[in-house]
Amino acid sequence: MAGGFVPESGPTQDEKTQAMLVWILAIFIGFISPLIFYLISKEKKFVFWHAAQCLTFNLIGLIFAVVTCGIGGLVVLVFNVIAAIKANEGVWYEPPVTSNLARNWFKV
Repeated sequence: MAGGFVPESGPTQDEKTQAMLVWILAIFIGFISPLIFYLISKEKKFVFWHAAQCLTFNLIGLIFAVVTCGIGGLVVLVFNVIAAIKANEGVWYEPPVTSNLARNWFKV
């Protein structure tokens, strides 16, 4: 489990779909998608977890993409796709580099 977090039960299919949408929509509209899901899904721990992870990853990814003149955007795209697949499988996925930031910033 991610960071020692042990959920009470597995996520429902609805929660898996919403968590997957967080990551897929972030590809097209950036950090706005995870921000919206973060604000409206506090009672759904699985969706909230993915929204916080996605928000952190895409904010840092935006900075990385700017610094690398867009090349970092491809890395962000690849990890968003991987995370979407993991979310649909019900995995509490933590992207590389930003997982500790998300836990500290959003207390997930």
